[in-house]
Amino acid sequence: MVIEILLLLCIPIVGIYMKKRSKKLLYLLIALIAVAVIAVLVINLFIMIKMNSSQTEELGRMRIELVAADLQNRLDVCTDSLSKIGTRLSERMEQGYTEEDLRNFLSEEKKKEIASTGKACLNIFCATPDGRVLISDMATPEDYVLQDRDWYKALMSAPADEEYISSVYKDAFTDGMCFTVAASFDDGNFLLGMDYNMSDI
Repeated sequence: MVIEILLLLCIPIVGIYMKKRSKKLLYLLIALIAVAVIAVLVINLFIMIKMNSSQTEELGRMRIELVAADLQNRLDVCTDSLSKIGTRLSERMEQGYTEEDLRNFLSEEKKKEIASTGKACLNIFCATPDGRVLISDMATPEDYVLQDRDWYKALMSAPADEEYISSVYKDAFTDGMCFTVAASFDDGNFLLGMDYNMSDI
């Protein structure tokens, strides 16, 4: 539109130039055309930058929403698994299973969880009010202080039916980034937790 207007303005100048053959008019005509072309290029560039910026913001927002929805879905799957394993563990405790049997149960549940989460599950652990800790696939380290664990502190101060989901932290055993999902079962008779590797989620 701008070029068309400038060309319409240039027609009389071209006519005069053709009659008088004036260099000044020729330079004026060239300058007007150059200004028009530069103006159109600048306007187009501004429009393109603004459109790209809007599209980038929209794509970023959509990506964040997808990641948040995916993470929430994963958390829901993790807490559902925690609840199911907690119920089965509770049944075994009521039936008087030995500590070794319970540890083996946790190890089997960890294998199932690894298969269903694509290796995201790092550990499943259980703690009792008397301070015993059972960790799947390993003996409880001697320097493991239950009362120092964030998940333990959070569950001890939370209502009985509330689940705990930790912030992301660096795992002491794998050096990978992970998070913990934990809950209290049987009116606080035991606490059950599961660690998940963030890189596999």
